[in-house]
Amino acid sequence: MRTIWIVVLALIATLTTISGRAADEFLSISGDQFTYKGNVVKLKGTAYYPKGYYWKNMWNSWPWPQMQREIPLIADLGCNIVRILVPYDAQNVDNLDNLDMLIRLIGEWGMKVDLTLFDWRTVYPDPDTEPADYNAEIAYLDRFVEHFKNNKTIAFWSLKNEPDVCPSYPCSWESDINTRNRIMNWYLRMRNRIRTKDTTHPVFMGIWIAQHLDDTFVDRVTDPANPTTRTVCEVMDVAAFHSYTNNLLSEINFAKSLCAGKPVFVEEYGWPSHPSPYQWPDGHWQYDFTEADQNSRITNGLTAIQNTAIAGGSVWIAVDNMAYTYTSNTDFNNFYGLYRYDYTLKPAGITYKNTMANIQMFDYDGAPSETGPGLILATVTDAATGQPLAGAVVTTTGGGYSSTSSDNGSCAVEVMSGRYDVSASKPGWQTLTLANKPVTKNGTTNLSFALAANPNTWHIIEGPRVKSCGRDSVVIYFRTIESCNGRVDYGLAPNNYTWTVSDTAATEHSFTLTGLMAGTTYYYRVVASGPGRSDYAVERSFRIPTDATAFAQGSWDDPNLFGDMSPWVNCGATPLSLSVEHGPGWGGMIAASRGHYFLALESFGEAKNACAYQRVSVIPGNSYTITADVRTYQASGTNICRNRIGVDTTGGTDPTSANVTWSALTSSTNGWTTLTLTGIASATGIITIFLDAQQSAPTAHNINCFDAVTISISRVTGLTITPGPFRNTLTWTNPNEPHLKGVRIVRKLGSNPADYNDGTVVMDRPAIPGAVDSFVDTGLPSVGNIGWYYGVYTYAEGPVYSTRRAGNAMPTWYVGGVMYEDTNPLITYSGNWIFANDSQATNGSFYYTYTKDDTVTFHFTGPWLELHTIGYKNRGISEIRVDGKLIDMFDGYYYLSTQAVVYGYVMGYSGFSDGPHTLTCRVTGTKNYAASFPYYVLVIDAFRAPGAFAGYTTLSAAKEAPDGTIVALENQIVSAVFDNAFYIENGDRTAGIKVVSATSVNVGQRVNVIGPISTVEGERQINATGITPL
Repeated sequence: MRTIWIVVLALIATLTTISGRAADEFLSISGDQFTYKGNVVKLKGTAYYPKGYYWKNMWNSWPWPQMQREIPLIADLGCNIVRILVPYDAQNVDNLDNLDMLIRLIGEWGMKVDLTLFDWRTVYPDPDTEPADYNAEIAYLDRFVEHFKNNKTIAFWSLKNEPDVCPSYPCSWESDINTRNRIMNWYLRMRNRIRTKDTTHPVFMGIWIAQHLDDTFVDRVTDPANPTTRTVCEVMDVAAFHSYTNNLLSEINFAKSLCAGKPVFVEEYGWPSHPSPYQWPDGHWQYDFTEADQNSRITNGLTAIQNTAIAGGSVWIAVDNMAYTYTSNTDFNNFYGLYRYDYTLKPAGITYKNTMANIQMFDYDGAPSETGPGLILATVTDAATGQPLAGAVVTTTGGGYSSTSSDNGSCAVEVMSGRYDVSASKPGWQTLTLANKPVTKNGTTNLSFALAANPNTWHIIEGPRVKSCGRDSVVIYFRTIESCNGRVDYGLAPNNYTWTVSDTAATEHSFTLTGLMAGTTYYYRVVASGPGRSDYAVERSFRIPTDATAFAQGSWDDPNLFGDMSPWVNCGATPLSLSVEHGPGWGGMIAASRGHYFLALESFGEAKNACAYQRVSVIPGNSYTITADVRTYQASGTNICRNRIGVDTTGGTDPTSANVTWSALTSSTNGWTTLTLTGIASATGIITIFLDAQQSAPTAHNINCFDAVTISISRVTGLTITPGPFRNTLTWTNPNEPHLKGVRIVRKLGSNPADYNDGTVVMDRPAIPGAVDSFVDTGLPSVGNIGWYYGVYTYAEGPVYSTRRAGNAMPTWYVGGVMYEDTNPLITYSGNWIFANDSQATNGSFYYTYTKDDTVTFHFTGPWLELHTIGYKNRGISEIRVDGKLIDMFDGYYYLSTQAVVYGYVMGYSGFSDGPHTLTCRVTGTKNYAASFPYYVLVIDAFRAPGAFAGYTTLSAAKEAPDGTIVALENQIVSAVFDNAFYIENGDRTAGIKVVSATSVNVGQRVNVIGPISTVEGERQINATGITPL
């Protein structure tokens, strides 16, 4: 036992050294700047709600594990302040422990908090006429100020979000002085209340627009006997305002001039990236809600903040609330994030991260948010090429943690929470160290290492790439640091090379591969070699084109082809033109049906005709549906401008051919109309899609438009779903259609997904036409007799989704094992657990709790474990650990309208050694959004494992065990009781032992005891980890 404690103490000492940081200080104000430890510091930040939990949902649900993942993402943007908005009346707001934990987490990542109170509250009560409301607000404010007044991570109190907001006109703030007086006198009372308790933190309100800082009001609070006219800015410690205009520079200069001598802080600015165009409820369209427009706004905002040298700014917001959708009227407020819903950075996020990149982070000397294991996810790449680098060792300084990068350049290192210097190294490459990186309990720290090659290697620093491509040849190029021999191996299948070409010593390597076949995909790798070593680049591929290609550019919005109508070819006397709409639309009147671009024919005072075509590869004999959106306009008359689409199933390019099947000529002056051709099949494997625009008479202005051309995609074939222990393996064959873009798999419990968005999207990735593919859906609970149902959808450009290929399966349990029921002595409950009888439970009973931090411990032996519970809609999320290592955040929520409660809700975990283990489940006090509030119930029906815990089962044998051995004793008699300890003896009183535990027991009571045995001053004792009274 002594050796074990030496190791633990050494680890604690190491972590203490790693985590040691300089003392923190409050953020201060000096003139028009913020200061920290006597030095000017600029603020760069973002507002924060967890994705999927915007507004009050964050507080009603409190998704703490998700917050632990997302706060590090904000720090990775180079932010040093995070805005948290606290609603007045949401659930969980009174739980300051939750907010305290979030503030500590933010502080651990070197950031401070802009804490906004009274969010969504618009009453502003007067103490004389509305005393009840006023006193309630004072109590709300006091609770926060008393708790956080000494908290250095909080930067300032932002008392209200946009009290001057004008959602419609006339605006009461601007037109009614009484409204302004009421709001501002409320602010003064609340500010003064704070200052009776806290004179350190600055106080202000975030004003909706900068111009309102200059608005006046009558101050009846400072000296009630002598009301005084003041400006809004005059009574704010910080001139904080919000901006969603293109005039941020002038707004900043206005605030600087008006509020001279005070810090100017742009508390909100940003722009949404809703897939454009966006249709407002009143019917008008917004055309600049794109990622490019968002990036432009963020860039301009950063430039204005830096060029004016103000105190700083904060964008709205960190992460999108939902995944992109192509439904045009989805609320754009979901899409202001710098990160997309899948945590990838938008262009604006990249700009934000790379601008003001060396902003000062803050020290933190407070309590940790939580202490425990966390994760470092490292990605190692070649600095010259950006390609993944396998075999690099990622190591922490302190703690001795390490891992090796895989073929994709990534690796995971599990460490204890703290701060580490993390290094990546590989023979022949220069070592790179990233210093002082924080890791929080249950959090993930993402690190990227770009390693440079040491001199005098054959390292490939550019390429390989296809430099040019002909009808039967390609040129492949790559470059190396030093002169070496080069080689290209290539063939018709992955990792199977039939042909080789090589050259002699050089740094520039160019190879021409000839005699290649049209319409064929080739796989190749390049090799750089010299004495004693060879470097192999990652395999790549190229395809020799045919006259017909995979369908593309149906909406002319390919970012690589902006301004280019390729691969469409004009075939009429007058060319169709590629047109882009902004603002009210192209021609002052027409917006694209999808995206920004469309094809159009326009004439003034004359009549024109035009057409375009695209030859497309398809599967011979398959049936396809072709659609296109069309629109027309004519200054006068009817049916003058008409459109149609056609298909030649032989692949011909003559629009007058009898082989072309045409839709009806259609005039659509009231909006976009979809034309459809069905049952299109080709014997040759090539079809030609035609777009035909006709104008039958001259008018002052004629317009014909085409957009959103699509071709249907076939379903996958041969779908099989093979159940395994807590997983399902799906295997299928992709349709061999060149225009296949990807495959999406949606999972749903108990019934088939209705469409490609109904359920949980478990996979969405690019697909190879004709390939056999598979996906393993892991971590699935086995849910009684209810199946997991899957919809497998292919999709093409548009996106156009196929019909569903459906299947279902229920994961199996592990083979063998023993069931340990809820009353087994190897199971120990700590906290407020409640015993319940239920005839449908596995042994007629179960234990449950809904108290945060209650735990249950189970001791077992073997490489796997099953948790048997009972699913219902009030279940919460619990932390699952085996031998102290976090393995899952288990969500026990379950609800179907057809079956409210499910018995036999089983979750499995594996990958352990064959020896003894200890599982601990802890109630986190969190739940998913769908679960009913306020319960976070965890139910223990049983556990199942290969074998019982390998401890001693008799008291006499236990007393002979070495120190540190875990012993499990059942049905022992309490013989004496003392403070924090009691004695037990066996039934025949031949042996007894001391038990160290604060559990309340009585003499004569029978108990089950489990815990490690030790020797203290010559006396054997059990340090109980669990006591179960019988």
